[in-house]
Amino acid sequence: YQRRVHGDCELSSNLWLCLTCGHLGCGREGYQNTGGHSHAIKHNQTTGHPVVVKMGTITPEGKASLYCYACDNDTLDSRLSAHLLPLGINVKTQVKTEKSMAELELALNLAFSLSQVYEQNLKFVPLYGPSCTGIENIGNTCYIAVVLQLLFSFPEFVTRYYDTTMKHLMECSRAPADCFHCQMAKLAYGLCSGEYSKPKKHKIILYEGITEEEKKKEHFYQEGIRPRMFKTFIGKGHPDFSTSQQQDSLLYFAYLLDKIEKAEKIANVGDPTQLFRFKSENKLKCMNCGGVKYTEQEQPVIRLHLPLPAGKVDENTVVDFGKCLENYSKGEVVDLFCPRCNKGSTFLKTQNFLNFPKVLVIAANREIVEGLLLKKLMVQLDIPIDKLDLEPLRAAPHSPSEVLLEGSGSAKDMEPEINVQLLNELLQTGIPELPAKHALLRTGNSSSEVAISWYFEHMSDPSLNQPLQKVKKVEKNGASEENIAQMIDFGYSREQAVFGLNNTENNVERAIDYLCNHPVVVEEVKQSAPVNVQDKQPGIYRLHGFITHLGSSASSGPVSYTHLRAHETSLHLVCRLLLEKKK
Repeated sequence: YQRRVHGDCELSSNLWLCLTCGHLGCGREGYQNTGGHSHAIKHNQTTGHPVVVKMGTITPEGKASLYCYACDNDTLDSRLSAHLLPLGINVKTQVKTEKSMAELELALNLAFSLSQVYEQNLKFVPLYGPSCTGIENIGNTCYIAVVLQLLFSFPEFVTRYYDTTMKHLMECSRAPADCFHCQMAKLAYGLCSGEYSKPKKHKIILYEGITEEEKKKEHFYQEGIRPRMFKTFIGKGHPDFSTSQQQDSLLYFAYLLDKIEKAEKIANVGDPTQLFRFKSENKLKCMNCGGVKYTEQEQPVIRLHLPLPAGKVDENTVVDFGKCLENYSKGEVVDLFCPRCNKGSTFLKTQNFLNFPKVLVIAANREIVEGLLLKKLMVQLDIPIDKLDLEPLRAAPHSPSEVLLEGSGSAKDMEPEINVQLLNELLQTGIPELPAKHALLRTGNSSSEVAISWYFEHMSDPSLNQPLQKVKKVEKNGASEENIAQMIDFGYSREQAVFGLNNTENNVERAIDYLCNHPVVVEEVKQSAPVNVQDKQPGIYRLHGFITHLGSSASSGPVSYTHLRAHETSLHLVCRLLLEKKK
């Protein structure tokens, strides 16, 4: 076998052969430092020819590294020998001289250490055994892996799903592919049992240029788990999470929590997602007349914007976490209609905690919109590790002298339905909440991309800052007392139960799903006006773990990593924080 050089550039390695026409092109530019100018993928974009084989990985047994551009994933070809013959290649004469993509990825995972990138002079030792199981990347799925690793680092998730694994699998009559709890039980067993995190010796791959020292090195790895069925089941029907594209871990976290909450309401056993959920109080104060309006909201995460210093901002810029909290407490100024002034007015909008959750998730928003492009702020965030005091963000008792504004909503007057998942995606881009809601309504809640495009076309329209027009609740008959009682047992108020059942033809399961998908409706359908209930537990937290996304792109990047407390560091490059209440 003689080394080939393709005609589009000077490269003689990382070459890919088109199985349709025999075109030879180099690999993607910058992919895993393999070198390339993307000539192979450009050939695919021009011709539509889907499958390529990496030269230098072909073995006499007819195995090689293949890639399908149509599927955007690695592929297999059981008749590779026959397909290569018309192109003048006899596999029997081939000698493996390059690593396959699977071998390159494994070598990268074995050799890569965050200590080499961010935590100099620190060496990390691979862990094995129960609760130290890795999750294999099955194609742009690191956003799933990091969320699952964090969730199962909490005893509430281990107790709910691992401790009941065998009982559920023995008793469940449904097909595992169609059962949420079967999927959670399998996942919990894989992560927590230790059966898939036993050390295994890695076979040395001989390739051209390997040194004697590398041949003698011993590398150990663990098998890990491959949650393909879990990914398919959870992402089914979702426009983003059902694909093989990289996604945002925070959006997946919120989406998965909603899935778990719906399933546990029906099972009525115990919902572990409640350790993240808390109530916040939104306060709107008219800067003209002084009137105020209070609303309550349940949520699993707070978002902090990074206040940037004046001047040049780069990866050496350090943002103090205290400044983020101070910026959050100041609130924001919005233009809304004031019913007391009977005209448009400027309001100060603030948000504070009514109660503190056991585990608080904080999203540090490092994404900004410049023109029509979404960019990522490559800055360092300096956070406290052992004590974070959020007591200054606790909601204060209401003053008797405050003048409450009318229009706080009732069971019959509610905001129109907004797709919460799409709304979160728009908020992640930096679009204000009210214009984001208008954009989604004007585009029929179709997709975040369409809504973002519509927003930028109409962002100068002053009506985007006006309150949403209230809609009347649809009154229907048919909510049976038996089903209302069942809904109340699930934790809903009578008014919420009646509303959900009336809108779903008196079907309990559909009513629960409906209310979970319409949190705005759930908050509006109240037995009484919001009550400022004070939580007595102190809001003092310590760092439990965080998710880091490496790379400068806001929408994609090399990989995401989970850091738990056992791997704490004194450095502060943090994208997502997870905090647990300090005892």
